[in-house]
Amino acid sequence: MTIDVFSGLSDQQCDAVRTLRGPVKIIAGAGSGKTLTITRRIVNGIISNEYDSGHVMALSFTRRASMQLRSRLVEHGVKGVYSGTFHSAALSQLRFFWETFHGKPPRQIIRDKVNLLRDAARGINFSFSDESLCQVASEIEWAKQNGYDLSGYDKCNHRISGMSASQARTLMLAYEDVKNNRRLIDFEDILSLTVGMLSVQPRAVARVRDRFRVFLIDEFQDVSPLQFELLRIWLGRRRDICVVGDPNQCIYSFAGAKRDYLVKFADYFPGAREVFLSRNYRSRPEIVCLSRHIIDSHSPDIGLYQPTEGISRNYADTKTATPAQDMRVNAGNRAKCHCTAPPGTKGAVRCGNSDLGYRETPIRWHTFENQIQEMHFIAQSLKNISQSCAVLYRTAIQGERLAKYLHTSGIIYRSQESRLFHETDVAQIACKRVIEKTIECNVRVVDLVDSVVSGIFPRKPDALTGEYDGWVALQALRLCARRFNGNASSFATYLLEMQRHRREPEMPFATLATLHSTKGLEWDTVYIIGVNEGLIPHHTGDEDEEKRLFYVGVTRARKNIVFSSTRTPSRYLTELCLSPISAKE
Repeated sequence: MTIDVFSGLSDQQCDAVRTLRGPVKIIAGAGSGKTLTITRRIVNGIISNEYDSGHVMALSFTRRASMQLRSRLVEHGVKGVYSGTFHSAALSQLRFFWETFHGKPPRQIIRDKVNLLRDAARGINFSFSDESLCQVASEIEWAKQNGYDLSGYDKCNHRISGMSASQARTLMLAYEDVKNNRRLIDFEDILSLTVGMLSVQPRAVARVRDRFRVFLIDEFQDVSPLQFELLRIWLGRRRDICVVGDPNQCIYSFAGAKRDYLVKFADYFPGAREVFLSRNYRSRPEIVCLSRHIIDSHSPDIGLYQPTEGISRNYADTKTATPAQDMRVNAGNRAKCHCTAPPGTKGAVRCGNSDLGYRETPIRWHTFENQIQEMHFIAQSLKNISQSCAVLYRTAIQGERLAKYLHTSGIIYRSQESRLFHETDVAQIACKRVIEKTIECNVRVVDLVDSVVSGIFPRKPDALTGEYDGWVALQALRLCARRFNGNASSFATYLLEMQRHRREPEMPFATLATLHSTKGLEWDTVYIIGVNEGLIPHHTGDEDEEKRLFYVGVTRARKNIVFSSTRTPSRYLTELCLSPISAKE
């Protein structure tokens, strides 16, 4: 294997790649080329014979991120590394050892706590709204991730509206009874059962420790006490652990995350080395500047820096993690960056010495009298989009309303929560039919794909349905056919290769996503809607975490960030010195 693992990396990234033996903590700011750095670090460890690929466990926060890491490793010729999430790793161990020790598979996993809570409430003659049941589900997750016994919930800091602590405790215990009677487990049980099993089965923990000897954990700022306990069991006395994260992006404390595991990593692993990735290669300087204003006054854990004077802004267009122009600003010498609104300029930001007018500024704020006006603005903005874009919001109900409006307006959208293309049943069926038909007939690729898609979906399904997600996936297949330069036979070969490598087809549709679901993602243009007091920051949320969540949303944008608000605008916007553009202008 001949590869220069340091090619195209910055000095900071090279430092992280060459620091192979743990414990190591990598603080990686937004847009700092984290995935590239993690990939190269693993590859470097393997080609230098420091690691055996079969002994490496690399854990990501989401399944999408773990699949992306696995794909990048394969591109570098590396196979055998376990790339997954805490839950997927724990579940595979639980399934294997449960059958070994008990002679049968573990219980079935429930996907939706709310439905089970509804049944549990009915069984004890309780009647609560779905909103309250969702809060109970969140509290169950929080309690289990923190290792609390649900029977003592009424003594915890109660956070459920419309329900007393005693009622919440009773409902939680009823939920556990229904779950056990139906021989089910939830996602948190996967971790706790694995911890319990490995704690009492010496043979099981010995086999796990023999298999996994090097650990890399991404998004470590959002690790929970239960996950940390499982990690310590996996490690045993070993110290080959590398954690990666950003304290400013801890947004899951409501679900049990403890960012102190990252911030105070050296307290848990004495002698740990620290590496900083502080340069943002993703976003335009104005957006970097804006994000600094959001977070610097809140938490000085890590700063983000803009390019020095005279550096071209075209660096944001590059697909590599390192721009051709080096951003020569270090942690001891922060670039001066003052964002203010030029007098009389609507929705504009001044970054450094650059005055930006409305038509040029990458940062805008629009105000509307009501949500209908706001959604109409979004729908009009999403027509004929030529770059990747996303519409982000604080709550799921906002997304549901917007999805229905866009559907009625004829705008195709995709949900961030929808399954990957190759995991969509209809996409697999469509690809199979297209490949089969290329053998039977010699027709144009576009006509062939259109006939297959029309046969599966004669009409567009309703919004907010699994059928709609499948329909969107097939529209992406249609676009692939329109852009493909070749005959039907070569298109079939293209589809087979895409399936084998699990490559996602380009989906040039707007993505709808909650702010919480955008971790690790990026788009050219990002719209954040509903930036109103009570929503952002949310009236039930922790103030510090709400600020971090807003920061995460802003730093998803590469080129443009557009805020919209109705009623009372969020103080987060007024603190940024932006001048709003009203719907009447």
